[in-house]
Amino acid sequence: MAMLMMKKTRMVPFLTCWLLVISQVHTDQDIGDSLSWSEEEVAVVESCRQEAASLEERMRIADSFTHQGNQLSAQGMHHHAVLKWEIATTCDNRSNVPWNNMANSFFAMGNLSAATAAAEISFSIKADHMSSTTLGNAYRAHKMYERAEKTFLAGIKYCLDNKDRHEHPFWSLAMLYWDQGDYIEFLKYSKLGLDHLSRPECVETAEEQVPCHIPDFEIDLMTRVYEASVDLGKFLASHGRYQEAETNLEWAEYVAETYPAERLDVQLVRKHLTCLKCAADNTQHRSPCDSDLDACRASWRDTNGRYLRMMAVRAMGCEWRHREEDVRDLERIMMSPNMTALLNHTTEFYFECEKGRVCGAGAQPPLHMWGLPMSLESVLVMGKVQPLQLVDRMLVDGPPPQWAYPTWNPSIGTVLRIGLLSSDLLRDHPVGNMMRHVLHLHDLSRMDVTVFLVHESQRYAASRVENEHVLGEVKFRMIGRGPHVTRFFDAQESVEGADIVNSAGICILFDLIGYTADHRQDIFALRPAPVQVHYHGYMGSTGAPWIQSYVADRWIAPPEHANFFSEKLALMPECFLGPSHRLSFQFAGNEERDFSEKLHTELRKEEGLPPEGPVICYFNQHFKLDPPTFKIWTDAIQKLVSFNSSAHPTLWLLQGSPISHRNLKREFQSAGLPGENLVIAKRVLVKTHIRRASLCDLAVDTPMYNSGATGADTLYAAVPLLHIPGLKVPFLLVPVLVLVLVLVLLLPSIPPSTSYA
Repeated sequence: MAMLMMKKTRMVPFLTCWLLVISQVHTDQDIGDSLSWSEEEVAVVESCRQEAASLEERMRIADSFTHQGNQLSAQGMHHHAVLKWEIATTCDNRSNVPWNNMANSFFAMGNLSAATAAAEISFSIKADHMSSTTLGNAYRAHKMYERAEKTFLAGIKYCLDNKDRHEHPFWSLAMLYWDQGDYIEFLKYSKLGLDHLSRPECVETAEEQVPCHIPDFEIDLMTRVYEASVDLGKFLASHGRYQEAETNLEWAEYVAETYPAERLDVQLVRKHLTCLKCAADNTQHRSPCDSDLDACRASWRDTNGRYLRMMAVRAMGCEWRHREEDVRDLERIMMSPNMTALLNHTTEFYFECEKGRVCGAGAQPPLHMWGLPMSLESVLVMGKVQPLQLVDRMLVDGPPPQWAYPTWNPSIGTVLRIGLLSSDLLRDHPVGNMMRHVLHLHDLSRMDVTVFLVHESQRYAASRVENEHVLGEVKFRMIGRGPHVTRFFDAQESVEGADIVNSAGICILFDLIGYTADHRQDIFALRPAPVQVHYHGYMGSTGAPWIQSYVADRWIAPPEHANFFSEKLALMPECFLGPSHRLSFQFAGNEERDFSEKLHTELRKEEGLPPEGPVICYFNQHFKLDPPTFKIWTDAIQKLVSFNSSAHPTLWLLQGSPISHRNLKREFQSAGLPGENLVIAKRVLVKTHIRRASLCDLAVDTPMYNSGATGADTLYAAVPLLHIPGLKVPFLLVPVLVLVLVLVLLLPSIPPSTSYA
């Protein structure tokens, strides 16, 4: 295919993207010389390139080739369609239509990079409903969720500003929120999309019938609207919020009446609406519908409700609009007989949605539940629920294999073989950074140490010669990521991983993951080693019968609370953590950046902080946050401003998820604070993070789940940490880091004359 170059004045700013798109048509899709412009088409392109024809004629030619490309694309001939659209863009590069169509064809051909490049060009020409939808979906496919959200919102703004009726940017944004488990925003933008529907409304009366075709994607989305409305309506009804419940159920009724789908049960919705009316009216006297009302209430309070089970997603995303209801539901679930049902496995409630998948984007129960107020007994129960799921999923194909265990006799000099299973060692991760210096401190004359790796990046780091001084003579074996909660469980995959451990002759196998991301409890459940120990990666009891011991200290596992741990406690004399920040600066691969020579203002600008004013930092994961604590912070910031109107206090948070950023910004602004004073710090290597943390004036902590390794990083950066004692004993992590921490100066007592410059 001919590569015809246009004048630079006409190509800017499209030249780079154009070359990328065209080159990928050749290489990725393997288009040969047979797919090329005809001689007549080459002449047309040359004429357009030299501007030999008038503007009107070039526009006519572009429209013609755009139409030809559309016809070819409709027939599935995407390669040929792209050639036609290339001619259209050459003759008239002011239209975004051929670029947008080209992006959609690249999507169909599986070329996401080329699709994104073409969509970005289309969006740069005109940020309308069409280009924003295509580009937003490209970003969504790349998992660039915040960029996708901004792009969809740009398309929505275009529709609103121009009174343009197009549902696609609204519904694309709604689906983004659905993927993130945000029912409230999903329903909001789904309804707005209906208000801006571009197709004719389907009307059918006795006098008039207007036939219309409803696209499959619209039926699919409206099915989700129905399910979300019913789930949310029942959830609200269970907490006596009848008016809000009625609004959601009426939407479900409308969808069920309007759209032809098997799963839309209008009679069921009407039954719940009738029950709502009875519940609202039935305050003192029993009404004729009491029997149905009792059945409805049982359905509303069902712990299998999808929205109820998404409390882990809401905790992770700082979605606090139903926080009080979540706390009450958690208390109800953990009370007898619900707790007994959980332990006896007579209910399907697993803090998940269906078939082993967690609702929403990446929530990891029970870890992400710990930001909620729970008793020690509840922590243990939530740990015990997880093994019930694992055993069920793994024993479908029959009983697990029986392993032959190695023997160890120190009296005859037998080498003790120790295994460490971790997804974080050798990665720039708090657990990995803490544990680095532990590896090479093992006495390899008396023991053999093998680290079982989960990520390929871990294997790469272990193979680097530069890291030998940190790793010592430790062995490494790869077992892979395995079936953690975002995938289906595969019993054979678990057996293969356990066989790798057992074949290494491991006597003591340490678990450094627990129930955090990429966990391999499926391997521990098969008991490949005679002694299996829980340590470090997960604070609290695993509740797993295959874990015999828990290495901790008196702070996170006080002996007087041993009954709240399923494992036998093995307490370290002082601290169970092993901070190794000194070695963090020796580990190969950390980027070299010299902060010491930069001015303070330049550092703040680089990190997106205002040039002056106090900086209050919180660098932990967002699921640890709770509404009362966040309100204390915003109140303190408001007091700082009242003491000194020229102060510009900033709350600096570590990067979380797109949904948590959105929700925290909403909470911050609802407290009367400007959104620009809430700054998100990008995730960087620990070496860089410790250096930039010195910009903080004060680090704050959360009582539901204290700072751990992140707190150690902050203290190592010489930043004072305002600690609030944990409400749950296993999460008293800061006292582990500093046995005595006394802050005489508290935020509310700062005098008005204090300077914050």
